[in-house]
Amino acid sequence: KGLRKTVVKKTDALSLLGKPKKTKKSTGGRKLKSVNKALLKPKEERTLDQDALTSQFKVNAASSKEQLKDSPEKTRTRHGMLDAIFALTEVKGSSNTATGVMELSTLELITVFLLAYGLADTNADVRAKARNILRQIVAFFGSSDEGIAFLLPTMEHVLNNGVTPNNNVLESLLGSKRGKNSPPTTESVSTTVTAMNRRKEGAVVALGSVALHLKGEENYSKIDSTVDMLLLTLYSATDMDGNNNTNESVQSSVADCLVKLMKKGNTPKRLEKPILEDLLRSCLNGEFHSQRRGAAHGIAAALKGSGIASLKKHNVVAKLQDAASNTGNSNNKEGSLFAMELLSVRLGLLFEPYVIVLL
Repeated sequence: KGLRKTVVKKTDALSLLGKPKKTKKSTGGRKLKSVNKALLKPKEERTLDQDALTSQFKVNAASSKEQLKDSPEKTRTRHGMLDAIFALTEVKGSSNTATGVMELSTLELITVFLLAYGLADTNADVRAKARNILRQIVAFFGSSDEGIAFLLPTMEHVLNNGVTPNNNVLESLLGSKRGKNSPPTTESVSTTVTAMNRRKEGAVVALGSVALHLKGEENYSKIDSTVDMLLLTLYSATDMDGNNNTNESVQSSVADCLVKLMKKGNTPKRLEKPILEDLLRSCLNGEFHSQRRGAAHGIAAALKGSGIASLKKHNVVAKLQDAASNTGNSNNKEGSLFAMELLSVRLGLLFEPYVIVLL
């Protein structure tokens, strides 16, 4: 009797119809308040990961290279620009052949521009054209004392350092303002090892043209050192990049310079020894194809510059004939054929009687 009865109310399912369901209290308001508090923290407490932010705007290395990749349109533009400069070297009439006149400031500008950009171009055809234009401009317009005083130290500086010493000349024309359509500044001059080596190769050729204007016995040593430098470029086993595939366009340009230097300074006395002796050795016994080919260019240039009589005087034909008949050494045969080919190109009909004997 003393126990109290507990009554459990039974809910009828039908009685719950139409009534709203009881929902639990949501915690969304609390979360929103915590977010607002975090956003309203004092500025000194906020932190920003700079590396994470900048990484979102970095351009992919592969895509940037594709943007900088050369195109046929860009190459044609550079070719057209060089053609315009080359028009300056087109001398009409025999009276102007050796007396070309150009203002020193113009000579400085074109020379430094070609050294900085043309000779270091990534396109081989553009480099070859720039190299030949520079050679001709120096040969035509570099005969004045002021021109030699500018050209000689400039070429020597490029050979020693691989960069041009006269960036202020470019700055005076190109200006220092940057803009979408503004010309490039000297900051765009490439200073990579490859670009510097290409400039050195072009400077060797240009230095040969400078040597054409050197007169007097006091300059004989400079002429001799220039000839030696040109010869080394021809029959060197490797190019300036360390590869055993020296560009033949470089060798042809060097040979063009050598033709005109064969009768200057002490070169006539040095023709047989050591010039022809070293060239024949490299041509017939060189280890690499480019070495033999370059020496053949040198043989043809040396004999062209010294005269057809040098063929018999220095017994060149007999040496080539012996090498061509050497069945035990393929390098001898190939080198002799290279020399015959390039002698035919340089000497033309004058070499035809000797070809019949050799073949």
